[in-house]
Amino acid sequence: MRMMIKGILSKNGFDVVGEAQNGVEAIDKYKS
Repeated sequence: MRMMIKGILSKNGFDVVGEAQNGVEAIDKYKS
């Protein structure tokens, strides 16, 4: 699922600057 979302964002001109292993890590990365 992460790879699919990353691909969609990249194809639409967004730079993916980080990835998280799970939802908790994603929220922590978003807050920082």
